[in-house]
Amino acid sequence: MRKNLLFCCLMAATPLFAQRVDLDRFRVDVTYQQLPREPVSPDKRTYETEVKIGNRLTPSITESTVRDAIHLDGWKRVSDSPTVRASLNLEDVTEKEARLESRTESSKDKDGRSVSTTYYTMVVTYLVSGQLSISGPRSPEPVSARDQEEQRKKEEAVSTNRFLKNATISKPADAPSGPVVQRLSETLTVRTEESTDSRRVSKYFEDNRKAMLQTQVREFTNRSLTRINGLLNRTYGYVPVKESESLWILDAKNDEGAAQIEAIQAVKAIFSEMRADQSIENIKANLQPLIAYFESLKTKYTAPDKAGRKMRYSAFYNLAKIYLLTDQPEKAIQEAEGLIANDYDTGDGKSLKRAAEELLADFQRAQTRSRHQPTLL
Repeated sequence: MRKNLLFCCLMAATPLFAQRVDLDRFRVDVTYQQLPREPVSPDKRTYETEVKIGNRLTPSITESTVRDAIHLDGWKRVSDSPTVRASLNLEDVTEKEARLESRTESSKDKDGRSVSTTYYTMVVTYLVSGQLSISGPRSPEPVSARDQEEQRKKEEAVSTNRFLKNATISKPADAPSGPVVQRLSETLTVRTEESTDSRRVSKYFEDNRKAMLQTQVREFTNRSLTRINGLLNRTYGYVPVKESESLWILDAKNDEGAAQIEAIQAVKAIFSEMRADQSIENIKANLQPLIAYFESLKTKYTAPDKAGRKMRYSAFYNLAKIYLLTDQPEKAIQEAEGLIANDYDTGDGKSLKRAAEELLADFQRAQTRSRHQPTLL
């Protein structure tokens, strides 16, 4: 009943037109999930993490802390028979070089005489190394155009060879889908503050070298965690995303302007209920009166002049955005094409259509129709 009442109020808005139509952006917050490259059914979304740390690294970090910092969004962590296993091996750190560096500055004293001052600093470099590994389901890599052409030439050569044309020649097998492995190797540099006393610099370094190295090791560990979490979640994760999207609202002190303000406020209120890991079916249902209102603007303002095209532009644009944000790319494409045909800022229409086509491709790759899937605990 409330939905029908809202729709009737919105539809009652009177025709606009004075000569000028001004549109303002209105920001709406939305949440959704970044979809993974590799599709895995919900009943198999389990993962395990393994961590090994070399002896010289353990004063700075612990295996349990690093293990807990590796996470796969939307998946359940288990200890037995995981579908995906993420391993991080931080092997060791070795000292490469220790040197006392100096630099000399020249200046003049109050009497104009040249004065030289030498500054010293201790610099020590370490080599730290490791390896990350991620094993799990992987789709075959797409065959490049070059490889396809080479295969076509081989098959053509076989078909025209009198001795091979009736033979059975097997095609190359897909490459084995082993774990993804990346080496981790960095040179860490520890540098003291400068001093004019070389002995003081050397003593300071000896007293603080462990603490300084531990700081560098922790930073290396954090970078390694960023790499493994990034790769892990790009491949398999359902990473929550929060963004602010824009719609267009009429800036006018008349009945239509008032209706638009109510419509956009309603859109904002409804989208505020969106959660990345919860179904959006209720949100889609609540948006129906608003969708009907924006649809009505297309036929309410049919004038071919700039003002009419601008009003229709806002309707097509808002509908395309709403459909995109509620995981309905086919409908978004229709609105984007209408926006292009309306011939007011066709660039926005092309951009929205491209975004909808990319979302369709994401759905196909991830074998889903939603960017709002429950997180497994």
